[in-house]
Amino acid sequence: MRTAFVFVGFLTFGLIFFFLLGDSLVDQAWLDTLGPWVWLAAIGFLIADILLPIPSTLVITMLGQRYGPLLGGLIGTAGSCLAGLIAYGMTRALGRRFAFWLLGKELESAERFYAGPGAYAVACSRWLPLIPEAVSCMAGLARMPFGRYMLALVAGSAAMCFAYASLAVVSDNPTLPLVASILLPLPIWWLAARLLRRTCRDRLIEQQRD
Repeated sequence: MRTAFVFVGFLTFGLIFFFLLGDSLVDQAWLDTLGPWVWLAAIGFLIADILLPIPSTLVITMLGQRYGPLLGGLIGTAGSCLAGLIAYGMTRALGRRFAFWLLGKELESAERFYAGPGAYAVACSRWLPLIPEAVSCMAGLARMPFGRYMLALVAGSAAMCFAYASLAVVSDNPTLPLVASILLPLPIWWLAARLLRRTCRDRLIEQQRD
């Protein structure tokens, strides 16, 4: 239960900024004035999404419009991975003693989850608003193995970023990223839920055998 409260706390932090600021922080007209440095500003926006309500899918789609789906997707992947890495690193740096104070006895179950099926949660969360950095913060608290976390982070970020950057080839309609951000995650989360259930069931069977 404490784990759920902490996770909701991370989400609430992001929601507060969203209701205060909306999505007004990204101004495409301002980005256009940066000339060759648009890519750097876009990465900065994606990193700022850790704390601020940045419409990351819109930023990535704009990268696709400006640089094409390949380079735009690559830049978006870099920004998304940096954001996830910073969120993970900040909470992991707090140490296990702080994590135990925050989560109590539930820390052990969180560590087991993120050492195994939690990789699916990290990868699939990259497709949703607000949730990605909350999941990354929880992974840091649970001291998820760094290599496993990075593999899941890169896999989820790359798939998401190249998908949204490719939307620029299909249409320049600004509402398309919003619609896609609602529809695209549905089959992904359905598949992830099945994989999580299967993995947890197999682990339970192994523990019963032992």
